[in-house]
Amino acid sequence: MATPAEVASRIAEWRRRDEREHPQGLYELVMAWLDDADDDVRYEAVLFLGRHLKQLSDGQRLLEVATADPSERIRKAACDGLGGAFRNTHDRRLATVLADISRNTDEDGDVRAAAMGAIRRINGQRL
Repeated sequence: MATPAEVASRIAEWRRRDEREHPQGLYELVMAWLDDADDDVRYEAVLFLGRHLKQLSDGQRLLEVATADPSERIRKAACDGLGGAFRNTHDRRLATVLADISRNTDEDGDVRAAAMGAIRRINGQRL
């Protein structure tokens, strides 16, 4: 069985490859790894989905990570990924949740800034 570090490294390798090179079932595995106990595995899964999100409905899982993951680094990556995956969609529901994150004074400053950047990308604004 692979260690968490090995799993995270493999996800990172697949993230950099073209989607046509991904093995069958990889996307579903990555979705499941969003719930992994290891921060590095979850982080790489978020980065992978930010680049290879197949269905906009899967963005709900990234949104859950952005609002509830215990790691600031992972919440920030989820906000960044949402901004890229939903670029220029003007998705009001998503922008509303990200605005809540950006206004939350108890949230980490980097996460708040990433949420604001994501809102700008979603709304088609230049950063």
